[in-house]
Amino acid sequence: MNLIILKYNNRKILDYFKGITLFLIALAVGCGAGNILGIAAILSLVVCYIDKNRFSNLKNPYFNKTILLLFLYILIMLLESYLISNDIGVKYSLRTFEKISSFLLIYIFLGHVKNFWIISIIGVGCGLFINDIVVFSNYLASNNERVESLFGHPNKTGSIMAFIFPFYIYTIDEFKKDKLLLIFSACVIIGIIFCLYVSDSRGSYMAFIAEIICIISLYLYRKKVLKFNIKFFLLIILLIVISIMVYILLNQRPYDYERVLLWTAAWEMFLDNPVTGVGISKFNDVYREGYISILAKEPYLSNPHNLYLDLLSSTGIIGFCSYFALLIWQCKICLKSSNLIEKNSNSIFSISDMFFISIIGLLIHNLVDVTSTLRDYMLIYYFMWSLCCWKFKTCINQK
Repeated sequence: MNLIILKYNNRKILDYFKGITLFLIALAVGCGAGNILGIAAILSLVVCYIDKNRFSNLKNPYFNKTILLLFLYILIMLLESYLISNDIGVKYSLRTFEKISSFLLIYIFLGHVKNFWIISIIGVGCGLFINDIVVFSNYLASNNERVESLFGHPNKTGSIMAFIFPFYIYTIDEFKKDKLLLIFSACVIIGIIFCLYVSDSRGSYMAFIAEIICIISLYLYRKKVLKFNIKFFLLIILLIVISIMVYILLNQRPYDYERVLLWTAAWEMFLDNPVTGVGISKFNDVYREGYISILAKEPYLSNPHNLYLDLLSSTGIIGFCSYFALLIWQCKICLKSSNLIEKNSNSIFSISDMFFISIIGLLIHNLVDVTSTLRDYMLIYYFMWSLCCWKFKTCINQK
């Protein structure tokens, strides 16, 4: 009996350690705090040491496929950089491991955690609240200027807010009977919308508009108000395109033509270097040396403000395909798992629904920026994907 009680207490202590570690990882990605992530990394090592079921996520096919595709992308970037003697590109490629550290900590050391979604969503929410305070303070002190946050540039702030928004819609739907979590999630959403608004990021607004349209359409479909068919699908796409075009036409800025010049130059770079591109982090050097227009007013921009053209011009078709291989696979898994995950649930949305919708927002924002390749964005992106991998595996076991 004493042995059983001792094992139970040890298990309970381990669960507490796992919960605290997961909360700290979530808190760190929610406010971009690297020092908190460092503390979480130390705790995750402790958890891994005392957990007899350590490395359990290595048995999860979704985690494994993700890491395989990520490593393939990193390896391709390293090889391309090495072949053209691009030392900066090598360093940039290796830094990808830092950008996905939230995913790696969970994948390798943490294993499965009880109440993983609730702990994670509260942790990220608390991090976002800290960021809200900073944003609100900067907003009060600003003189009609764009407001920065703990994530830095307003464009990055807006892109992160647009990405995380659907997951709190899912939380409200999934835990609607939990009043405290419902109120908490609603407050987080208010903060997200506020930060999104003051970021004044047009790419983020475009992503947010598309996400709202997708969420409403999915809601109507799940409520049997609308039927899904090719006409319905094309109508949603048309509605998103028209809404974004109208928004752009109503919100033009003086430097918009500069973007067109950048896009043209990036496309020409790709045509001249279609296989491996000009090299990672080499865009501006090559741009100023032979592709800059006489009409350009900003010669020192580091990227073409379009992720697709940035990848094509910098890494060529090989790097472009390796980057989107993972994204396409994630979309495929989300679509496949959408009905399975919440099949026996009263919820309208599933976590896979919301990750897919967040990807749609990401793809749209990528038309005018490259924020999805930056550290803070990738930390929260892969953190949320690790939660999806947990959920997918859990549902398969319950099937």
